[in-house]
Amino acid sequence: MGRDILKTAVDRIGPGSPALFPRAFFMLAVAALVFAAPASATFKKEAPNSCIDCHKGLEDARLREPVALWSASVHAEVGNTCDGCHGGNPADTAKSSMAKENNFYAAPKKNEIVQFCGKCHKELSDNFMKSEHGTTGEQTCIGCHGSHTIRRISIDIINEDKCSECHDYDEAEKLKNILQGLHGKFQESKSKAKMITGLPTEPLNKELDKVWTKLRQVRMISHTFDIPKVETFAQKTGESIDQVDLEITRLLDVVRERKIWGYAAVALFALLAASFYFYNKSGPSRG
Repeated sequence: MGRDILKTAVDRIGPGSPALFPRAFFMLAVAALVFAAPASATFKKEAPNSCIDCHKGLEDARLREPVALWSASVHAEVGNTCDGCHGGNPADTAKSSMAKENNFYAAPKKNEIVQFCGKCHKELSDNFMKSEHGTTGEQTCIGCHGSHTIRRISIDIINEDKCSECHDYDEAEKLKNILQGLHGKFQESKSKAKMITGLPTEPLNKELDKVWTKLRQVRMISHTFDIPKVETFAQKTGESIDQVDLEITRLLDVVRERKIWGYAAVALFALLAASFYFYNKSGPSRG
Protein backbone atom coordinates (compact mmCIF):
# COMPACT_ATOMS: atom_id res chain seq x y z
CA MET A 1 0.00 0.00 0.00
CA GLY A 2 2.80 2.43 0.94
CA ARG A 3 4.63 1.75 -2.34
CA ASP A 4 1.47 2.48 -4.33
CA ILE A 5 1.09 5.83 -2.60
CA LEU A 6 4.75 6.65 -3.19
CA LYS A 7 4.46 5.69 -6.88
CA THR A 8 1.39 7.90 -7.25
CA ALA A 9 3.28 10.82 -5.72
CA VAL A 10 6.23 10.33 -8.05
CA ASP A 11 3.96 10.02 -11.08
CA ARG A 12 2.32 13.32 -10.22
CA ILE A 13 5.64 15.17 -10.13
CA GLY A 14 6.07 16.45 -13.64
CA PRO A 15 6.03 19.62 -15.66
CA GLY A 16 2.35 19.20 -16.53
CA SER A 17 1.12 18.97 -12.94
CA PRO A 18 -0.94 22.06 -11.96
CA ALA A 19 -0.25 22.00 -8.21
CA LEU A 20 3.17 20.42 -8.36
CA PHE A 21 4.76 21.10 -4.95
CA PRO A 22 1.74 20.93 -2.58
CA ARG A 23 0.33 17.70 -4.02
CA ALA A 24 3.67 15.92 -4.30
CA PHE A 25 4.70 16.97 -0.79
CA PHE A 26 1.40 15.75 0.66
CA MET A 27 1.57 12.37 -1.06
CA LEU A 28 5.20 11.84 -0.09
CA ALA A 29 4.39 12.71 3.54
CA VAL A 30 1.56 10.16 3.61
CA ALA A 31 3.83 7.51 2.09
CA ALA A 32 6.49 8.19 4.70
CA LEU A 33 3.95 7.78 7.48
CA VAL A 34 2.68 4.49 6.02
CA PHE A 35 6.21 3.09 5.84
CA ALA A 36 7.15 4.34 9.31
CA ALA A 37 3.96 3.33 11.18
CA PRO A 38 4.49 -0.46 11.36
CA ALA A 39 7.92 -0.04 12.92
CA SER A 40 6.60 2.04 15.80
CA ALA A 41 3.16 0.48 16.19
CA THR A 42 4.04 -3.20 15.89
CA PHE A 43 7.38 -3.57 17.65
CA LYS A 44 7.52 -2.55 21.29
CA LYS A 45 10.66 -3.57 23.13
CA GLU A 46 9.94 -4.46 26.75
CA ALA A 47 12.38 -3.39 29.44
CA PRO A 48 14.59 -6.30 30.59
CA ASN A 49 13.58 -7.84 33.90
CA SER A 50 16.16 -10.17 35.45
CA CYS A 51 13.67 -11.34 38.14
CA ILE A 52 11.21 -12.71 35.59
CA ASP A 53 13.85 -13.95 33.14
CA CYS A 54 15.68 -15.88 35.88
CA HIS A 55 12.75 -17.36 37.82
CA LYS A 56 10.75 -18.56 34.82
CA GLY A 57 13.69 -20.77 33.82
CA LEU A 58 14.44 -22.30 37.23
CA GLU A 59 14.06 -26.05 37.71
CA ASP A 60 12.58 -25.66 41.20
CA ALA A 61 8.81 -25.36 40.64
CA ARG A 62 8.40 -23.52 43.93
CA LEU A 63 10.59 -20.70 42.61
CA ARG A 64 9.34 -20.89 39.03
CA GLU A 65 5.60 -20.88 39.76
CA PRO A 66 5.29 -17.25 41.02
CA VAL A 67 6.12 -15.92 37.54
CA ALA A 68 3.34 -17.97 35.92
CA LEU A 69 0.86 -16.94 38.61
CA TRP A 70 1.87 -13.27 38.40
CA SER A 71 1.57 -13.20 34.60
CA ALA A 72 -2.19 -13.87 34.89
CA SER A 73 -2.73 -11.32 37.69
CA VAL A 74 -4.00 -7.74 37.69
CA HIS A 75 -0.52 -6.68 38.83
CA ALA A 76 0.89 -7.91 35.52
CA GLU A 77 -1.99 -6.27 33.67
CA VAL A 78 -1.24 -2.83 35.11
CA GLY A 79 2.55 -3.20 34.82
CA ASN A 80 3.52 -3.89 38.44
CA THR A 81 6.43 -6.33 38.30
CA CYS A 82 8.33 -8.21 41.02
CA ASP A 83 10.25 -5.17 42.29
CA GLY A 84 6.98 -3.29 42.94
CA CYS A 85 6.38 -5.59 45.90
CA HIS A 86 9.75 -7.19 46.66
CA GLY A 87 12.13 -4.34 45.89
CA GLY A 88 15.41 -5.16 44.19
CA ASN A 89 16.60 -3.93 40.82
CA PRO A 90 15.24 -5.92 37.85
CA ALA A 91 17.52 -4.00 35.48
CA ASP A 92 20.57 -5.46 37.25
CA THR A 93 21.92 -8.99 36.86
CA ALA A 94 19.95 -11.79 38.50
CA LYS A 95 22.36 -12.11 41.40
CA SER A 96 22.91 -8.39 42.00
CA SER A 97 19.21 -7.55 41.67
CA MET A 98 18.63 -9.09 45.12
CA ALA A 99 21.51 -7.27 46.81
CA LYS A 100 20.97 -5.38 50.08
CA GLU A 101 21.74 -2.06 48.45
CA ASN A 102 18.78 -2.65 46.12
CA ASN A 103 16.41 -3.03 49.11
CA PHE A 104 15.35 -6.53 48.16
CA TYR A 105 12.77 -8.19 50.44
CA ALA A 106 11.92 -11.80 49.67
CA ALA A 107 8.67 -12.67 51.44
CA PRO A 108 6.88 -10.99 54.37
CA LYS A 109 5.93 -12.90 57.48
CA LYS A 110 2.21 -13.33 58.15
CA ASN A 111 2.06 -10.39 60.57
CA GLU A 112 3.79 -8.16 57.99
CA ILE A 113 1.57 -8.90 54.97
CA VAL A 114 -1.02 -6.14 55.50
CA GLN A 115 1.71 -3.48 55.81
CA PHE A 116 3.50 -5.08 52.85
CA CYS A 117 0.43 -4.62 50.63
CA GLY A 118 -0.20 -1.26 52.26
CA LYS A 119 2.88 0.18 50.56
CA CYS A 120 0.59 0.75 47.57
CA HIS A 121 -2.87 0.18 49.09
CA LYS A 122 -2.58 2.22 52.27
CA GLU A 123 -6.23 3.19 52.70
CA LEU A 124 -7.35 -0.39 52.17
CA SER A 125 -4.79 -1.76 54.62
CA ASP A 126 -5.71 0.89 57.23
CA ASN A 127 -9.38 -0.07 56.95
CA PHE A 128 -8.55 -3.75 57.09
CA MET A 129 -6.56 -3.30 60.31
CA LYS A 130 -9.70 -1.84 61.93
CA SER A 131 -11.62 -5.02 61.18
CA GLU A 132 -11.82 -8.17 63.24
CA HIS A 133 -9.73 -9.83 60.56
CA GLY A 134 -6.98 -7.30 61.15
CA THR A 135 -7.12 -7.07 64.94
CA THR A 136 -7.01 -10.83 65.49
CA GLY A 137 -4.29 -11.32 62.90
CA GLU A 138 -5.91 -14.56 61.79
CA GLN A 139 -6.56 -13.29 58.29
CA THR A 140 -4.55 -11.13 55.87
CA CYS A 141 -5.02 -9.61 52.41
CA ILE A 142 -3.85 -12.72 50.60
CA GLY A 143 -6.55 -14.84 52.27
CA CYS A 144 -9.13 -13.29 49.93
CA HIS A 145 -7.05 -11.75 47.14
CA GLY A 146 -4.25 -14.28 46.74
CA SER A 147 -0.55 -13.46 46.66
CA HIS A 148 0.95 -13.74 43.17
CA THR A 149 -2.46 -14.44 41.62
CA ILE A 150 -3.91 -11.05 42.60
CA ARG A 151 -7.31 -10.84 40.95
CA ARG A 152 -9.00 -7.70 39.68
CA ILE A 153 -11.48 -6.35 42.22
CA SER A 154 -14.75 -8.27 42.05
CA ILE A 155 -17.72 -8.70 44.36
CA ASP A 156 -17.46 -12.42 43.62
CA ILE A 157 -14.39 -12.52 45.90
CA ILE A 158 -16.98 -12.53 48.69
CA ASN A 159 -18.45 -16.01 48.44
CA GLU A 160 -19.78 -18.70 50.75
CA ASP A 161 -17.12 -21.28 49.97
CA LYS A 162 -14.30 -18.95 50.92
CA CYS A 163 -15.86 -17.14 53.87
CA SER A 164 -17.30 -20.30 55.40
CA GLU A 165 -13.81 -21.73 55.83
CA CYS A 166 -13.45 -19.54 58.94
CA HIS A 167 -16.95 -18.44 60.05
CA ASP A 168 -20.63 -18.25 59.13
CA TYR A 169 -21.44 -16.57 55.83
CA ASP A 170 -24.29 -14.37 57.15
CA GLU A 171 -22.34 -11.15 57.76
CA ALA A 172 -20.28 -11.53 54.61
CA GLU A 173 -23.47 -12.08 52.60
CA LYS A 174 -24.94 -8.83 53.98
CA LEU A 175 -21.81 -6.99 52.88
CA LYS A 176 -21.94 -8.57 49.45
CA ASN A 177 -25.61 -7.65 48.98
CA ILE A 178 -24.91 -4.01 49.91
CA LEU A 179 -22.06 -3.72 47.41
CA GLN A 180 -23.87 -5.69 44.72
CA GLY A 181 -27.00 -3.53 45.00
CA LEU A 182 -25.00 -0.32 44.85
CA HIS A 183 -22.96 -1.46 41.85
CA GLY A 184 -26.10 -2.61 40.03
CA LYS A 185 -27.79 0.73 40.64
CA PHE A 186 -24.80 2.67 39.36
CA GLN A 187 -24.39 0.51 36.24
CA GLU A 188 -28.08 0.91 35.43
CA SER A 189 -27.77 4.71 35.54
CA LYS A 190 -24.58 4.59 33.49
CA SER A 191 -26.27 2.46 30.83
CA LYS A 192 -29.20 4.89 30.67
CA ALA A 193 -26.78 7.80 30.27
CA LYS A 194 -25.35 6.19 27.11
CA MET A 195 -28.81 6.44 25.51
CA ILE A 196 -28.69 10.26 25.59
CA THR A 197 -28.01 11.54 22.07
CA GLY A 198 -27.88 15.00 20.57
CA LEU A 199 -27.33 16.75 23.90
CA PRO A 200 -24.16 17.84 25.76
CA THR A 201 -23.41 15.18 28.38
CA GLU A 202 -20.04 16.33 29.74
CA PRO A 203 -21.51 17.78 32.98
CA LEU A 204 -23.49 14.56 33.51
CA ASN A 205 -20.40 12.41 32.96
CA LYS A 206 -18.52 14.47 35.54
CA GLU A 207 -21.29 13.80 38.06
CA LEU A 208 -21.14 10.09 37.25
CA ASP A 209 -17.38 10.18 37.88
CA LYS A 210 -18.00 11.79 41.28
CA VAL A 211 -20.50 9.07 42.15
CA TRP A 212 -18.02 6.41 41.05
CA THR A 213 -15.45 7.92 43.43
CA LYS A 214 -18.00 7.64 46.27
CA LEU A 215 -18.72 4.05 45.30
CA ARG A 216 -15.02 3.23 45.41
CA GLN A 217 -14.92 4.79 48.87
CA VAL A 218 -17.68 2.42 50.02
CA ARG A 219 -15.58 -0.47 48.73
CA MET A 220 -12.61 0.85 50.70
CA ILE A 221 -14.68 1.08 53.87
CA SER A 222 -16.07 -2.41 53.31
CA HIS A 223 -12.63 -3.75 54.33
CA THR A 224 -13.46 -2.75 57.92
CA PHE A 225 -16.31 -5.32 57.75
CA ASP A 226 -18.29 -2.83 59.86
CA ILE A 227 -21.73 -3.46 58.36
CA PRO A 228 -23.56 -0.44 59.94
CA LYS A 229 -20.77 1.89 58.79
CA VAL A 230 -20.81 0.44 55.27
CA GLU A 231 -24.62 0.75 55.16
CA THR A 232 -24.41 4.45 56.11
CA PHE A 233 -21.92 5.27 53.37
CA ALA A 234 -23.78 3.08 50.88
CA GLN A 235 -27.04 4.93 51.59
CA LYS A 236 -25.41 8.31 50.95
CA THR A 237 -23.87 7.03 47.72
CA GLY A 238 -27.23 5.57 46.68
CA GLU A 239 -28.83 8.99 47.19
CA SER A 240 -26.16 10.54 44.95
CA ILE A 241 -26.92 7.95 42.28
CA ASP A 242 -30.64 8.79 42.55
CA GLN A 243 -29.93 12.50 42.01
CA VAL A 244 -27.85 11.81 38.91
CA ASP A 245 -30.49 9.37 37.68
CA LEU A 246 -33.13 12.11 37.86
CA GLU A 247 -31.02 14.28 35.56
CA ILE A 248 -30.49 11.33 33.20
CA THR A 249 -34.25 10.75 33.08
CA ARG A 250 -34.87 14.45 32.37
CA LEU A 251 -32.39 14.48 29.49
CA LEU A 252 -33.87 11.28 28.05
CA ASP A 253 -37.30 12.95 28.14
CA VAL A 254 -35.86 15.89 26.20
CA VAL A 255 -34.41 13.48 23.64
CA ARG A 256 -37.81 11.78 23.25
CA GLU A 257 -39.63 15.10 22.88
CA ARG A 258 -37.18 16.21 20.22
CA LYS A 259 -37.72 12.96 18.35
CA ILE A 260 -41.50 13.36 18.52
CA TRP A 261 -41.29 16.95 17.25
CA GLY A 262 -38.87 15.79 14.56
CA TYR A 263 -41.24 13.05 13.40
CA ALA A 264 -44.12 15.53 13.48
CA ALA A 265 -42.15 18.03 11.38
CA VAL A 266 -41.28 15.35 8.84
CA ALA A 267 -44.91 14.20 8.68
CA LEU A 268 -46.12 17.78 8.27
CA PHE A 269 -43.60 18.45 5.52
CA ALA A 270 -44.63 15.24 3.74
CA LEU A 271 -48.30 16.24 4.02
CA LEU A 272 -47.62 19.71 2.63
CA ALA A 273 -45.53 18.28 -0.19
CA ALA A 274 -48.28 15.81 -1.09
CA SER A 275 -50.95 18.55 -0.95
CA PHE A 276 -48.85 20.81 -3.15
CA TYR A 277 -48.28 17.98 -5.61
CA PHE A 278 -51.96 17.09 -5.95
CA TYR A 279 -52.96 20.74 -6.07
CA ASN A 280 -50.62 21.37 -9.01
CA LYS A 281 -51.67 18.16 -10.68
CA SER A 282 -55.38 18.96 -10.51
CA GLY A 283 -54.93 22.67 -11.36
CA PRO A 284 -54.83 22.42 -15.23
CA SER A 285 -58.00 20.27 -15.38
CA ARG A 286 -59.97 23.01 -13.69
CA GLY A 287 -58.94 25.51 -16.40
